[in-house]
Amino acid sequence: MNNLPVLADRLAKLFLIYSLFIAAIVIGIPSAIVLFHSDSADPGKNIVDTSLEKNVANPAKSESTAKRTTKSSPTPAPLHTLSFGWVTGNYSNLANYNNLQIVSPLFASIGASSPLKVETASPLISKMHGEGKKVWGRVTMEAQTSAATRQFLENPGRINQTAQEIGSNAVKSRMDGINVDIENIGANDRKAFMSFIVALSNALKPNHILLSVDLQPETGGVQNISSFNQVLNQYSDYVVFMGYDEHWATDPTPGPVTSLQWLKNNVQQFIKTGISAQKLLLGLPSYTRVWQVDANGATIQSQAVSSEDFNNLMLKEHHSGQWNSTTGTSYVSYSVGGKQYKAWLMNDQSLQSYLQLIQDYHLAGYGFWNLNLMSANNWNKLPNPG
Repeated sequence: MNNLPVLADRLAKLFLIYSLFIAAIVIGIPSAIVLFHSDSADPGKNIVDTSLEKNVANPAKSESTAKRTTKSSPTPAPLHTLSFGWVTGNYSNLANYNNLQIVSPLFASIGASSPLKVETASPLISKMHGEGKKVWGRVTMEAQTSAATRQFLENPGRINQTAQEIGSNAVKSRMDGINVDIENIGANDRKAFMSFIVALSNALKPNHILLSVDLQPETGGVQNISSFNQVLNQYSDYVVFMGYDEHWATDPTPGPVTSLQWLKNNVQQFIKTGISAQKLLLGLPSYTRVWQVDANGATIQSQAVSSEDFNNLMLKEHHSGQWNSTTGTSYVSYSVGGKQYKAWLMNDQSLQSYLQLIQDYHLAGYGFWNLNLMSANNWNKLPNPG
């Protein structure tokens, strides 16, 4: 009878150990199964939190890991919007133009029958590079007439020679790009102009110099324009839509230099006829026109003035404009000395609506003709299109 307490104590201890063993089996095995299947379903789960460190330590391994762990398409990176401005003369006070990436000064001019004339001085290029800006040298005709352009393009040998001269001078001058600004190209001259662009592209590409081509809106219909635009799109890095002079200096009917609906229509047409949206840059004016009109509203004469200066003048004279959402401008009419004037003002709201087209159509960026007429203060007010 004296051994009964000892036996009972031993049985209690054995029961306790047995209970713990059973509990371990009941709880531990399912947990292990859950953990095993969880890790098997997503092998990268446990390394997600340390992926940033691995990106730095081993980029190749990180890329491989990302491919294994990504279960859906990655979010596209935001579009990189280019910003540029043309300048004339020796204008170079651009240090305070925030986010101005590219400057396009006159680089060379082509005579109808005379040798290429190189214009840009190297100090200007060095100054721009010192400010962290790229330089796209502008190439133009000495006379921007259809007759002069045709005379140049009629000579295939001259086309190739000029392209080579531009290429070699661009290298010597440390140009980042070339901007071709040749206007008034007739329908019969398009094929020859395409040959010039191909030759120029071939001269620039080996030296990693970009090529951009300025294009006016097509006013004579879109027949046969697609093949022309497709060649430009293929051999150019960028195409600049010159979105100004909707109403030109001698237009008999006054109107805005540019307007929202006109810009939109032409952007759509460029894309439809072969220019990639990702290569298309939206060129905007930094000027407006003041129109003197007769009693019937017809043009007597017009004068191009800085939009910024004219807006300030209208504000000073208390001339409030009437906003038009279709044109994206404010219309003003006033008289001075018995003479009647009209103007269409571009203000901050105008620029907001114009630059919105970059997001709407996924364009490459924007630029202004020209920065001589646009202060750093006004440039810095531009909305960020993306």
